[in-house]
Amino acid sequence: MAVLFVAASAAAQTPAIFQVTTAGDSGPGSLREAIFKATGEGQCDGRMACEIRFQNVLFSKIALQSPLPVITACRLVIGEPRDPLLPKLPLIELNGSALTSGNGFEIRSSCPSANDIVIRGFAITGFPGSGIAMLPPTETKHGTVGPELRVQGNHVGCDRNGTFAVPNGRGVFVADENGFVVVEQNLISGNLHSGVFVSASRFAAIRDNAIGTMADKFTPLPNGASGIYVERTAARITTNTIAYNRDFGIAVSPLVARLTATENALFDNGWLGIDFGLDGRVNSDIPEASPIPIAPTLTDVNGPVVRGIAHIRASDSQPFANFRILLYATPAWRRHGEAESNAFSTVLDVPRDGAAHDVPFEIRVPSSFSLFDTIVTAQMSISIATEEPDVNTSELSSGVRYHCCS
Repeated sequence: MAVLFVAASAAAQTPAIFQVTTAGDSGPGSLREAIFKATGEGQCDGRMACEIRFQNVLFSKIALQSPLPVITACRLVIGEPRDPLLPKLPLIELNGSALTSGNGFEIRSSCPSANDIVIRGFAITGFPGSGIAMLPPTETKHGTVGPELRVQGNHVGCDRNGTFAVPNGRGVFVADENGFVVVEQNLISGNLHSGVFVSASRFAAIRDNAIGTMADKFTPLPNGASGIYVERTAARITTNTIAYNRDFGIAVSPLVARLTATENALFDNGWLGIDFGLDGRVNSDIPEASPIPIAPTLTDVNGPVVRGIAHIRASDSQPFANFRILLYATPAWRRHGEAESNAFSTVLDVPRDGAAHDVPFEIRVPSSFSLFDTIVTAQMSISIATEEPDVNTSELSSGVRYHCCS
């Protein structure tokens, strides 16, 4: 059966549908032909919404013999919506084990405005390059802001059940400085290098993923480098489970423009949970010009009372800045303290004189959260009152073991 193209009036906003009806590598009804129709023929240029849907091939494996066409479309969704009556598993496996080079889905879109490109519901496995790669367009320039890539509900680097590795080179790779990427509710594990590598983008939101574990978010299925690496971007990394990765949980380049990395469950990564500069140490000498604040120093965890010192640089102490200390606890039997559980947070009172200060703090953790037999770490957050609570956040402090009680 040939690929079906259903046109609709722009006024009704009914999407153009390209149906995939075979799990074959190529030919009529294949994913390859659907992408070619949607992108190579220029039908999905942003003026109407487009979708690539799957009919009679759900729970199938598409084994590629050559890379798929590059995606240059705008306003394109690839994949089926999640059925609430079915288990939360990918519906299609896209496998590149027969390839000697290339990525799974490669996006090089040039859009007149910020148009979504959505990839959802796949197990993306075995590609020599990256499972999903967002790269600059090769022949034309972007519009004013570039495309928005949304990676939702996929398994990248492991099988549909999320139990064993079928590694890509990297999981998700982004190197489009005008692009915007949202990576959410995925399992990104078992890849040879980093799970998510944002080399360049306008903004990256990475949330609610499991990175380095099986689908249970507890059993190891590590990536071969860091869980997440961010470089020339502003990034918000929240509410992920990031564990067991060979290097860092979250690796932060000195080139990062802004970083929010809070409320993630970080444990048993090879080095630090969050590392600025990829030097394997908690930095006390981060330059004034860096948006990344200096991590606090914890001095004592005595029963429910946590004491420490917040290090405020002159560049941080602005009239409208808000400062917050976030506490995390990791079971003491882990290899080292990262941030497995969110413990508590409190606003810090800091002099507003534009000078550098070391501000002692003492925090009593509520009785509803026990620090017993844990290693406690702390993090500094700096924000502006009119913005979200956490804008720029520090590395994690060195951990201090709970003791009781004096």
